[in-house]
Amino acid sequence: MRIPIILGPTAVGKTELLIELSKKYNFQIISMDSRQVYKLMNIGTAKPTKEENKLIRHHLIDYVDPEEHYDVNKYLKDSKIIEEKLLSNDIVPVYAGGTGLYADAITKGLVEGIPGNDFVRKTLKNIDQNQSGYLYEILKTVDPVAFTRIHSNDSKRISRYLEAFMLNGIPLSKLQNNDQMDKKYQIIFLNRDRKELHDRISKRVDSMINKGLFEEVLKLYKMGYNKSNGSFRTIGYSEVFDYLDGTIGKEECIELIKRNTRRYARRQIIWFRRYADSIQINLSDTDTKNILMIFSIIFNDFWGDNYGRKI
Repeated sequence: MRIPIILGPTAVGKTELLIELSKKYNFQIISMDSRQVYKLMNIGTAKPTKEENKLIRHHLIDYVDPEEHYDVNKYLKDSKIIEEKLLSNDIVPVYAGGTGLYADAITKGLVEGIPGNDFVRKTLKNIDQNQSGYLYEILKTVDPVAFTRIHSNDSKRISRYLEAFMLNGIPLSKLQNNDQMDKKYQIIFLNRDRKELHDRISKRVDSMINKGLFEEVLKLYKMGYNKSNGSFRTIGYSEVFDYLDGTIGKEECIELIKRNTRRYARRQIIWFRRYADSIQINLSDTDTKNILMIFSIIFNDFWGDNYGRKI
């Protein structure tokens, strides 16, 4: 049996597809989303609703508080524990999400022997707080590969890559350039035609607004949270915090969320295309019925005719 890892850019339609598949197969999802892991961040991360979570169990959702430090090392440890627990109970684990760093950790492991340094980390943090965007420009010079993969608001990962370079003199992305994947897993990369994906992103952002994104962020704002909290340097939250601070207008805020989400989706696609042995499915090329049929064939191939199938 191989364990599927279903990856795709934001708004591609992963959740809807998995809910349909859950009607036929007995599996649970281990989330690969570095933002849905945080509590209180619901609408802006497109977190599965309570109803969707009842249809299919999602793990590592609403897992830690926004101010808590949660990194790929913790994710790897937690996800592996959940994976083994599900397997021991004859429940198939399916990884699903859009965080490429998490996918690399699961399939390739982590680069060993890269120690941290508190002084370097604190220095980078001070620079970031006093000169917003400066560390991102440095990253472009010292590790251009990482620069193309990391969002400009992701200060935690930017600092980690710079810290690793300063301590070792070698770009962390170069150390991570390992194509040896654990054959225990099979990546399935979902994508759509560019225009269709952009339309879906626009509609998703509009839906978030209608569901109360501004109200959600305002509530967090009144609780004392702001962009200085690393978890909120996230598309959707970062822009609304700027709106609440009065630096941008509401319409500009909404357009920035859409633009930044499109750019993020592009970076995700570039990352996922690196997986040479992945099964790639363009959801724009076929209808839902045929997509489900394709997945049934894939799942049966992974698990056999009976294992994992709901009776």
